Amino acid sequence: MLGATGMRTNVNEVLTPFKGMSLKDFEQQRKLMEEQNRQKRDILHKAIEQHAQKTAAEANKIQEIKSELTRLDSELASDVAILRKQIDAASLHFSNVEKNYLTIENLFLKAKVELHQALEKKEMLTEHLCAIISHNEERKARRLSELMEKHRYHYGTSRSDPDQSCTDGTKCKKW
Repeated sequence: MLGATGMRTNVNEVLTPFKGMSLKDFEQQRKLMEEQNRQKRDILHKAIEQHAQKTAAEANKIQEIKSELTRLDSELASDVAILRKQIDAASLHFSNVEKNYLTIENLFLKAKVELHQALEKKEMLTEHLCAIISHNEERKARRLSELMEKHRYHYGTSRSDPDQSCTDGTKCKKW
C-alpha cells in the first residue's frame, strides 16, 4: 500500500480503532456500539413518533380551524344573501313609496294651485257681487230720489206735514 508520502506501508502498521484489541474486546465494543445505536434509534423513533403525533395534532387543529372557517364563511354567505334580499325588497318598497309620494305631492301641488285659483275666483266674484250690489243700491237711491222729486213736485202741495209718515212707517223728509 502506498502511504500519504508515496511510500509502501505495512498492513500491520495501519492505524485502526481495533488495533491491539482482542476479539472479545472487539465483540464487547461492537455490542456496546450496537446498544448505543439501538438506543439512539429508539430515541429517534420516539422523537419521530412525538413529532408525528404533534404534526397529527396540529393537522387536526388546522382541520378544525378550516372547518370552522368554512362554517363561518357559509354563515356569512347565508347572512349576506338574506340581507341582500332584504335590501332588494326595501329598495323596491322605497321606489314604490317614493313614486307614490311624488304622485301625491304632484296632486297636492295641483290641488293647492286649484285652491288658490278657486279662492281668487271666489274673492273676485265676491268683489263683483259687492260692486253690483253697491251699484244697484246707488241706482236705487238715484231712482228713489228721482221718484221722490217727481212725486213731491206733483204732490208737494197736497202734503201739509213735511215729517209725514211714508208708506213703510218711517218719517219722510223733504229734500
